[in-house]
Amino acid sequence: MCMRAYAFTGRDKRVLVLLLSCYAVLVGVHIWGFCMNIEEMPALFYILLGDSGCFPNYGLSDDLLSMRLGVSVLTF
Repeated sequence: MCMRAYAFTGRDKRVLVLLLSCYAVLVGVHIWGFCMNIEEMPALFYILLGDSGCFPNYGLSDDLLSMRLGVSVLTF
């Protein structure tokens, strides 16, 4: 979509910089929302289910998790 919008505006460099900046903010918000300060599940969880993947524990992270996930959803 960014490239189509850039082409539609006559390949204006200012529009390209604006679109790429917005995309960088979007990626940054998603990395912040889903990858920062996430704790692992307790060892008992892995004993019961085995080593079958990576399971983050979103429930115990911090009080701002709902805000982080909400901001990530709003940026879609």
